[in-house]
Amino acid sequence: MFEFADRVVEQFLELFDVQPENPFELRGQIAAGRDSDVLAVQGDGSAYILIRIEDGGTRALAQAFDALRVIPRGSYAVELPAGPIVRTYCAIALSGDRRELLAAFSMVGAALLASLPQNPSTTQVEEFVSAYVDMFSTRARPNVSTIKGIWGELWLINRSVAKSELLEAWHPSATATFDFTFVDKEVEVKTHEGFRSVHHFSHSQLTTGRDAFVVSLGIIEDPSGLSIANLLDEISIDFSLRERMMLARKTFNSLGFEVEGTEDYRYRVMDPNGRIVVAAQKVPTVHVPRLEPIYDVSYAVDISAALEAFGRPLQELLPSLL
Repeated sequence: MFEFADRVVEQFLELFDVQPENPFELRGQIAAGRDSDVLAVQGDGSAYILIRIEDGGTRALAQAFDALRVIPRGSYAVELPAGPIVRTYCAIALSGDRRELLAAFSMVGAALLASLPQNPSTTQVEEFVSAYVDMFSTRARPNVSTIKGIWGELWLINRSVAKSELLEAWHPSATATFDFTFVDKEVEVKTHEGFRSVHHFSHSQLTTGRDAFVVSLGIIEDPSGLSIANLLDEISIDFSLRERMMLARKTFNSLGFEVEGTEDYRYRVMDPNGRIVVAAQKVPTVHVPRLEPIYDVSYAVDISAALEAFGRPLQELLPSLL
């Protein structure tokens, strides 16, 4: 999914080095990994992702934001290295006065372009535009703790032989209490560095009436380990277009544009086959009186003893999926 991300960023930087003087002229290159989609820069400083459309256009609406414009269908003349072309495209454009967002604009574009077939249908282009707009509106800056948490969740998906099922269960809604929600169980993935399994929990996670489990991953920062981008690439190899877009959307909902800055954070799991799963009901809790007006209680718990006494291998948690 991110195989061509760095190259897409480089292409835009190369184009800005030869930015046209005419404010209305477009100069471009064929996007890395694509047959006919184009990355272009306009003389006014705007950056364009141009998706080739063959049929009657899209039902996507023209949209304008603080930094982004969506033009569902238009004829564009672009000066390419091989010569000028005039074709019909669906365009997503970054405003020329928001160059600080160029890397993010490129990263999101690269991720979604990788999810599109070479000759996308109208519906697929519409889904591309919708996913792009959703991601562009997500600009949270995660801390290292968030990066480690998402890394652990993606590691679990990647380890599964049924990645599609775990993807569907992963963050099913913005209000979900657990990382993964299945029909018969819920799963929370936690990561820690060092030998003590200390994690933060919400009180509701440890007192749910459903079967709930905690996966405690001891991780080590390792330059030869996997980054979030590596995990996304491995997970999405056999995914359908819809699944690739779902994976990209859920990841960006958690990390925002900072996914581009996670490449230096690489980890490996210390003991993937150890006793790293424990039932939530075995984790020590505090007493919160039910009749008191107390909400959103959370606390840190060292679950090392619970894992030692009641822990099970990951394989026993989801035997049909791992």
